[in-house]
Amino acid sequence: MTSLVVDIVPTPAATLVTVFGEADLATVAHFRECLSTVPDRDTVVEMSGVTLLSAVGLRVVLDLQNRLAAVGARLVLAAPSHQVQRVLAVTELETRLPTEPMVADSPAANTTNAVPGG
Repeated sequence: MTSLVVDIVPTPAATLVTVFGEADLATVAHFRECLSTVPDRDTVVEMSGVTLLSAVGLRVVLDLQNRLAAVGARLVLAAPSHQVQRVLAVTELETRLPTEPMVADSPAANTTNAVPGG
């Protein structure tokens, strides 16, 4: 059985979403439900704990990006795991989905207010 844990924490600069586990067909409904609660503002998705990102998991991330872009907000993937980096490279989405090596490096993070996990 696969599992996915999603933690959503509002910070002064952006919403921080931390994802752990496998984002695949078995967890996509939970993943979509969690990300649907993310407020329409700049968002950093910390993905160092993602062990699998399937096409359906990637679709959920892209849907979040589209929703945020529609209101002028940004989505940044922070600390993507090797598995996430590979999926972005293979799908040629590394330019569409901006990444930063750490949460604190993301443009949505406010360096005067430390973001947990960065």
